[in-house]
Amino acid sequence: MYNGIKAMIEAEKKLAAAAGGAKKAPAAAPAGNVKAGPHLKKPEDITGFVEWPAGTTSLVSKYCTKAVYDKYKGKKDKAGVSFEQMILSGAQNIDSGIGCYAGSHDSYTTFADLFDKVIEDYHKHAKTAKHVSNMDYKKLQCPPLSADDAKMIVSTRIRVGRNLAEFPLGPGITKEQRDKVESTVSGVLKTFTGELAGSYYALNKMSDADRKQLVADHFLFKEGDRFLESCGLNRDWPAGRGIFHNKDKTFLVWINEEDQLRIISMQPGADILAVFTRLSIAAAEIEKKAKFAHDEHLGYITSCPTNLGTALRASVHIKLPFLCKDKKQFNEIADKFYVQIRGIHGEHSESDDGTYDISNKRRLGRSEVDLVQDMYNGIKAMIEAEKKLAAAAGGAKAPAAAPAGSVKAGPHLKKPEDITGFVEFPAGTKSLLSKYLTKEVYDKYKGKKDKAGVSFEQMILSGSQNIDSGIGCYAGSHDSYTTFADLFDKVIEDYHKHDKNAKHVSDMDFKTLKCPPFTADEAAMIVSTRIRVGRNLADFPLGPGISKEQRDKVE
Repeated sequence: MYNGIKAMIEAEKKLAAAAGGAKKAPAAAPAGNVKAGPHLKKPEDITGFVEWPAGTTSLVSKYCTKAVYDKYKGKKDKAGVSFEQMILSGAQNIDSGIGCYAGSHDSYTTFADLFDKVIEDYHKHAKTAKHVSNMDYKKLQCPPLSADDAKMIVSTRIRVGRNLAEFPLGPGITKEQRDKVESTVSGVLKTFTGELAGSYYALNKMSDADRKQLVADHFLFKEGDRFLESCGLNRDWPAGRGIFHNKDKTFLVWINEEDQLRIISMQPGADILAVFTRLSIAAAEIEKKAKFAHDEHLGYITSCPTNLGTALRASVHIKLPFLCKDKKQFNEIADKFYVQIRGIHGEHSESDDGTYDISNKRRLGRSEVDLVQDMYNGIKAMIEAEKKLAAAAGGAKAPAAAPAGSVKAGPHLKKPEDITGFVEFPAGTKSLLSKYLTKEVYDKYKGKKDKAGVSFEQMILSGSQNIDSGIGCYAGSHDSYTTFADLFDKVIEDYHKHDKNAKHVSDMDFKTLKCPPFTADEAAMIVSTRIRVGRNLADFPLGPGISKEQRDKVE
């Protein structure tokens, strides 16, 4: 590292000299302005108009003009949330898509010159437009699909975000207010009966057994990302947060995640009406005791402007192995019915078996019934197109299932025991696990454990489940590298170019380091220095194989 930066410094000095001592770059922001970037840690760091670097595409960078900033700098909404707090996320994270979050319902009025522009750009919803809400499931026109058509749909899920009218939104809420939201809503949920009856789990109070089960069910939500962190939504984590689900696990409520409520209805199969009916009834029951923030212009109020209106996402996972190969027709149908296509592993991902996530695209300016209708109409059209393409192909079935004794890689592999055969990775998988986990290696090690009792299947589960892994395998103990050498040796040699017969010499003696001090001019180029090492204790297995008692002992 030292030798490398020395060489870079010399090259930099030569280039600067050749430029005739041209002014240093990047240029500082003009007096009174601040440069956007991760050095902006808190609202108070925004001491002037924010200048974004060339190429920034966020809507806050587009519409937070000097005139807008000068009008609102230092001001707060009625909940006491500052303008600087609302633009901090986008000012800190220059790769934001939107970049501003409302601190309360009033933010959209007090800072209308910014939010109106962002909303109109994103939703095409003018500042004078009205939004009509409608959660009446009786108005939905979605007759049951035929048995053959329904078989194409794996699962259905509809959710809405809601915030309580009595409180500020997530970026502006206090700990006491957040706790009150939790106690109010969880109290309502605990009174539910019949199909909706279930249990509430506070994130900071749940047992290890409950936590593991919620993870296994994919119900447990995590602390927000850096965008939510910078807008203030992660404060006091995990206090005041929790999850409710009914006994059948078809109805969930997340409390105080991004919005104060995320109400979710889901189930296997194609019964869209049943899923929306459950959601509609549950939301209405909650609002009898806890009024939601809403107005006639923006509909249901959310902290992120993208979710305003309905805050609804209605989706199905549907098998379209023929249509997905005809990208032009697939996208034309999606555009016609205002739905979006995603791989089941997330936005921009591809599917290896023709299963896709289809959901409504619109949020604001159309009712909840309208948006679920969009999704229903869209998948009906896709199913018809799929059947025509299948018939034209002579009724062939696609794609082929994994050969007998093999399993397809993907997120359906939840635990080591799900790996019941050789793992087949889809075309395009680039992980080192997929490269070196041959049939021969799998057959040699299947069902075996290292000396710490960690199974081979545990070590390859991460890459088998997550096909976008870079490596994909994790050792359970020091011994794993010996017991399963035919896999790990290949991975190590590929990644490190370190042959299985090579030796590694450790040396932490700082006295042998040859790094004389830089000159003052050279040192001025270096902002900061950080060196870290990772270590594991010889007496214990590694993280994937360690028990709770052993981990506590390490601590």
